[in-house]
Amino acid sequence: MAYDIVYSLLKNETKLPFFVESIGDYKKNEKIVKMNDVPFYQIIYCSKGEGVFYLEGKKHLIKEKNGIFIPKLSSYEYYITSNEPCIHMISFDGGSTKVLLKHFGMDNERVDTLLEINKLDEIYNRIYKTIRDDKLYGTYYASAYLYEFLIEYFRIITKQMSINNLDDSCPILPVLDYIDNHYKENIKLEYLCELIDVSPQHLCRLFKKYLHVRPNEYIARKRISMAKRMLIYTDKKIFEIAKELGFTSTDYFTLVFKKYERILPSQFRIDNKKSDNI
Repeated sequence: MAYDIVYSLLKNETKLPFFVESIGDYKKNEKIVKMNDVPFYQIIYCSKGEGVFYLEGKKHLIKEKNGIFIPKLSSYEYYITSNEPCIHMISFDGGSTKVLLKHFGMDNERVDTLLEINKLDEIYNRIYKTIRDDKLYGTYYASAYLYEFLIEYFRIITKQMSINNLDDSCPILPVLDYIDNHYKENIKLEYLCELIDVSPQHLCRLFKKYLHVRPNEYIARKRISMAKRMLIYTDKKIFEIAKELGFTSTDYFTLVFKKYERILPSQFRIDNKKSDNI
């Protein structure tokens, strides 16, 4: 079978503000076709592999960390073109769903780049396990998790849009380039100021204006983002990851990681290993 989908046992649950109709993963190289007969919204996002997606006849190349929002009654085809892909799908609706999606600007089909998808994966896996394992109340718990999932999805695409909207005239581009290339080092705020000849106070104002975060937070988030990838895809010890990413100690790394991810690095690694076996 090309996918592993679980379905909610829906009765009166369709009257909830939000409900999950089905959720699961496509994991093999096969063609997936959905004509305009599915009366639910869908979000499909890729955490591994790549493929070609035709949405209402328009072609999109989909790679890791791409997300697709599909309105009701849409037609699409998806061709998985890589080995061992992992394409996540969630189908949903509810009395308040249309209003929330409109508020998020998700009235029509759209393809977005997703950053920091680990938290999204965490919520997704929670929904999957709840529906699969709790036949009595799982749909109700999944309703609350779906609301959280949609908010997180919106947060990610909004953040990405903010970064994408930085044009060549943006004054902090040299600073961002430097951070992206030197985030493992001990980056001094004073040196970042020298790059564009501004005071620390003005640099902070520029970051807040264009990215809605302070420079130190941007650096920390960059390091934590890389730490999550290393926790998932390498066997390096936590103290090794902390040292490689420029943290002064393992304790400080753990403190910062928990601040942004609300979970310890060790537990994050365990949970991701568990989710691979879903």
